[in-house]
Amino acid sequence: ATVMVEEPRAKMVSKVTEKISTRPADPAYIKAEVEKIKDPGIFMTEVLKVLPNQCLEDLDISLEFPDQVISRSITLLEKSPAAFLVNLVKKIRETEKKEQKKDSEITENRLIILSKRITFQIQARSGIIKISATTLDPETAMILVKSYLDVWSALNLEENKRFIKREIAFTKDQRKISLAQLRLAETELHNFKNEYEIPPPVTSVTDPEIQSHLDVLQNKVDSAKERYK
Repeated sequence: ATVMVEEPRAKMVSKVTEKISTRPADPAYIKAEVEKIKDPGIFMTEVLKVLPNQCLEDLDISLEFPDQVISRSITLLEKSPAAFLVNLVKKIRETEKKEQKKDSEITENRLIILSKRITFQIQARSGIIKISATTLDPETAMILVKSYLDVWSALNLEENKRFIKREIAFTKDQRKISLAQLRLAETELHNFKNEYEIPPPVTSVTDPEIQSHLDVLQNKVDSAKERYK
């Protein structure tokens, strides 16, 4: 799969214009993203959770040549008249393997294999990441890569949601503060006009000192109103 990593929303907001266009992310950010999805810990554990059985079984088979020969031989025999016997032997072997290994060991082994089966190529200038998977079956490789992209997109979506929620909460707080400042400025202007018996619609008077003070208060109201808007 070929993916272009776009500039994260957190940085895009600070540069927002009337027209928002897709921009490749900074090379440092792209490298950080690749390191995140290469992590055999949290990220790959999530990938394992969404992989279908055919992918998990593929991870359990070594890509070494002798192991591949055995695997292919079993596949061919499954289609032969001796299929019943082969399946029986296969089930016995799988049962023995499961008894020998605990679930945690199986998961740990699969994580190690998965980290070796996935490769990344970075084109930092264009923001392109190429993801490749190596499996015994082409279809399984496609599913593996798609699962990687699904988990990556889901985590990215959650990060964007968290950022937007913080952004909205901050904006609401600022709106409350701005409204309080506007109300205060309007009250100061109203009280000043009442003190000098100036009608509300009037914006100019003959006394220069009163006019100067009136202009200051009116500008304060206008600025507060603009900020709130």
